[in-house]
Amino acid sequence: MVRCLIIDDEKNARENLENLVGKYCPELTVSGLAHSGMNGIQRIREEKPDAIFLDVHMSDIDGFTLLSRLEEPKPMVVFVTAYEKYALRAIKASAIDYIKLMIQSSHDENPERIALPDHSGYRFEHMRDIIRMESDSNYTTIFLKGGEKVVVSKPMKHFEDFLDDAVFIRIHNSHIVNIHFLKGYLRDDGGIAELIDGTKLQIAKRRLPLFLDTIKNRFIKP
Repeated sequence: MVRCLIIDDEKNARENLENLVGKYCPELTVSGLAHSGMNGIQRIREEKPDAIFLDVHMSDIDGFTLLSRLEEPKPMVVFVTAYEKYALRAIKASAIDYIKLMIQSSHDENPERIALPDHSGYRFEHMRDIIRMESDSNYTTIFLKGGEKVVVSKPMKHFEDFLDDAVFIRIHNSHIVNIHFLKGYLRDDGGIAELIDGTKLQIAKRRLPLFLDTIKNRFIKP
C-alpha cells in the first residue's frame, strides 16, 4: 500500500479528496490530513509518507513553496488545483500528476461556474451571478445576484488568478467587481464604482486607469 498525506487548508476539500481516494484508489491509504502548508511540512517530516496530495493555494504558504522546503528524498507529489495554468509548473516541480477541480465550459478557457465550499460540501454558482468580491485578510466574501453572500477561507488572489479580467476588475486591494453589474462611475473622492445593488466602492488611485480603460472599451458612449 502507498501511504499518502492530503495537504489542504479547506476542511471540506481535505475530506472530499480523502473520500475520493478511498473510493477510487484502493492501492492508496490516507495516512493523515494536514490543515496548512506549514502543518504539512511538519507531518511529512514526522510521518514520511510515500506520496502527498498538495493544494497549490493555501493561506500560509503555497504548494510550490512547501515542496521547495522539503529535504530529500521527497515524497511523490500530486498537485490539487483549480487552475490549468499550473500544470506546466507542477510538471517542472517533478509532480507525478495534478488534479483540476473546477467546472468549466467545454468551449471556453474561463470557468462558467465556480465551486464554493460551505459547511456541507460545495455549492456551484454561475460566474455571471457574482456581483462582486470583498477581501478580509485570508477570507473572501462573494456577493451573489439575489442578495446572497458566501464567505470562503481563501484570499482574493486565489480567485483573481482564474477570473476573466475582461469582466471582473480589481478596483482596490479589497474589491473585485463584475462590470455587468456596474451602474455608474462617480468622480467623487478620486473615483467611486457604483453597482446596481446600490453599493458604492472606492477605486484605488493606481487601479483607476485600468478601470477607466475597461469601461471605455465595454460601454458605448453617445
